[in-house]
Amino acid sequence: MANPRQARLWLGRAGFAGLAMGLIFLRLLPLDTLPPRWAGPDLLLAVVLLWTLRRPALAPVWLVAAIMLLTDFLFQRPPGLMAALTVIATEMLRRRHHRLRAGGFAVEWGAAGLAVAGILAAAQLVLLVTMVPAPPAALVTSQAIATALVYPCRGRRRALAAASRPQPDRHPPEDLRMKRPPKETAESARRIGRRSLVIGAAQLGMVGVLGWRMRSMQVEEGEIYRSLAEENRINMRLIPPARGLIFDRNGVPLAVNEQNYRIVITREEAGDVDDTLDRLARLISLPPEAIESAKTEMRRRSAFVPVTVAERVPWDDVARVTVNAPALPGITAEVGLSRHYPRGSDTAHVVGYVGPVSDYDLSKMDNPDPLMQIPRFQIGKTGVEAKFEEPLRGAAGTKRIEVNAAGRVMREIDREEGKSGADIQLTIDSKLQSYTEARLEGESASVVVMDLETGDLRAVASAPTFDPNLFVRGISVKDWTGLNENKYRPLSAKTVQGAYPPGSTFKMVVALAALESGLVGPEDTEYCPGYTEVGGTRFHCWRRGGHGNVNMHRSLQESCDVYYYEVSQKIGIDRIAEMARRLGIGVAHDVPMSAVSEGVAPDTKWKRDRYGESWRIGDTVNASIGQGYVLATPLQLAVMTARLATGRDVRPRLIHSIGGEIQPSGAGEPMGLNENYLRRVRAAMNDVSNARRGTGFGARIVAEGFEMAGKSGTSQVRRITAEERARGVTSNADLPWERRDHALWVNFAPYDNPRYAVAVVVEHGGGGSSVAAPIARDVTLQALYDGPPPLDAYPSHLRDEIAEQQKRIENHVARGTSASDRA
Repeated sequence: MANPRQARLWLGRAGFAGLAMGLIFLRLLPLDTLPPRWAGPDLLLAVVLLWTLRRPALAPVWLVAAIMLLTDFLFQRPPGLMAALTVIATEMLRRRHHRLRAGGFAVEWGAAGLAVAGILAAAQLVLLVTMVPAPPAALVTSQAIATALVYPCRGRRRALAAASRPQPDRHPPEDLRMKRPPKETAESARRIGRRSLVIGAAQLGMVGVLGWRMRSMQVEEGEIYRSLAEENRINMRLIPPARGLIFDRNGVPLAVNEQNYRIVITREEAGDVDDTLDRLARLISLPPEAIESAKTEMRRRSAFVPVTVAERVPWDDVARVTVNAPALPGITAEVGLSRHYPRGSDTAHVVGYVGPVSDYDLSKMDNPDPLMQIPRFQIGKTGVEAKFEEPLRGAAGTKRIEVNAAGRVMREIDREEGKSGADIQLTIDSKLQSYTEARLEGESASVVVMDLETGDLRAVASAPTFDPNLFVRGISVKDWTGLNENKYRPLSAKTVQGAYPPGSTFKMVVALAALESGLVGPEDTEYCPGYTEVGGTRFHCWRRGGHGNVNMHRSLQESCDVYYYEVSQKIGIDRIAEMARRLGIGVAHDVPMSAVSEGVAPDTKWKRDRYGESWRIGDTVNASIGQGYVLATPLQLAVMTARLATGRDVRPRLIHSIGGEIQPSGAGEPMGLNENYLRRVRAAMNDVSNARRGTGFGARIVAEGFEMAGKSGTSQVRRITAEERARGVTSNADLPWERRDHALWVNFAPYDNPRYAVAVVVEHGGGGSSVAAPIARDVTLQALYDGPPPLDAYPSHLRDEIAEQQKRIENHVARGTSASDRA
């Protein structure tokens, strides 16, 4: 016959074990495939503590140890860690369970809560000391609190109810104790035996169901749960590709990727972030704005995501951070790639620069590349960097990493490298570009040099300029304010964004339009008394005494205004505007630079659409000398000159190749203009530069076979008022800088075998012949000789001055190159 007490004991232990197995089973279910942000209660630990205090005999130490050891294996914890800690805690409670129970539920609950906190805290400490990945402290704390809170409140109600009832005498007299007769004892044993069989069968059935379900999960549904587990455990991370490089036409690098050191901080590991950053700032040079930026970024990112504090950190600072690593928790030095522009400011307006992707950038994208979500990922902001962002960016690689429940990276499983961005080769000649920028030093000006055979832009220079490397590193408020508030507009690419009245450089357009119309012949003359009257208003020639009778050739050579006043009234503005557009003015040329202006080639329809007004004869007169509504960019003036020199619709080309693929030439096709008329215009331009009465004679080239043909222009910003004349303001030089006339010059060279077209605009420079023409001459010679020209290419009286100028420019170029290398 079974011992009833022993049977009840083992039955209770089986119930305890079954309950524990059920809780383990529930915990194994994939209820959530995402890393938790907070932890729920550890129900198994709460039950173990409850049974230890309430039914210690049913939760012996060996059973507790076996259950907890099983959980260590199932939940991938260090084997024996939770088992040992739980056994220690339960044995301490077991020895005191009488006193704890007698003290009421509050005492019992407090002891259980302390045990929970002690077990979880000790486990966390062991994991940290042994450098085994541990869950965040916040998760452990929330789990401890939740476990203590779910400690059964039913026991509290029972304890309170028991305390309110009168307690019977626990030791009645011997004669009052009831004894069971043998027959009743035997009957009770039989009932217990039957109950044991029923309960045992039920438990066996539960175990069978559990086993069947476990088999189903592992065999039939194993692939499903394996996928869920992989999604929870394995993450895909993008690997930023190396950005494509940018070169000049000769293979000189203009934009490269440099390996550099950066300092990053991980908030999860840093503890007191403010204190850690303060200590870091005492070790290395760290501006306050960098610290604030890092703090802002950390608030936006998850605690385990590294945030960059400083980039392009010198090796000495990296060494200091490494040596002081124990005092800088969460701070590490990493190696990465950053953009660098070796030529510095020389090509800033053409190449542009990169910067971190912003919310504004994302708002302009219909389908943003996933790379844009990488913190501080850099994209092109201006120039070629922006216009060819996609090919330069390349394709991201991927890596599979294993993460723990907190989302922390444990290891890298494998990776697939991405595709580097395509390299881009420009048509720019960096040597000529550097010379041109240096030649413009001290001016607010722009120069375009265009190859007549292919349309290649050899130099596209705007002054003053800026260092694009400032933007890559993160420009300071001081530097940004200095650039943005500079009245000479260093951030503006004046070659394509600056639209100016072209002045007398527009006279070739009017002359060709008049000849092509058939209403004016090349030898027809107009009389210039120094002015023309239109509707009671006098329009003066620049030479107040007049030029007398002039034909088309002489009108260009001496830049007679009255000739164009009269001719323009004969042919009308619509013919002039049509010719201007054919020659490239009033057209936005397809070059990959930022905010390319299309200028204005006005006609009757344009004014009606723009202002709702009719075109007037006075508007035509003003437009005939490149004033009034007419606007042109330096690039358009270069295109106009190239088309006049070749008779083809030469198109500007800035990109030579993308990823090794040569881009179409801009040589163009014949425009269908009368070649005889074109020759006459070119001959007049030649005399502008090389005839003594020409307006550009002082800036001529004397080297045989290198002579240039050009045209000067002076575009009026505002007239000197009568009141100003009364105060003694009689010339343009007497006005404040921003109210002076613009100086312009265009030319092609050599005259007999044209190779290059050049356009120069000097903002508020004054006279085109005296200011813009010498710059154009020097740049033209530099292009023709592919380097410094011999002094005998200049007029003899200028050679000493030119020699000094060349030395200054050489020193300037050398300083600029070395400064860029240091940057």
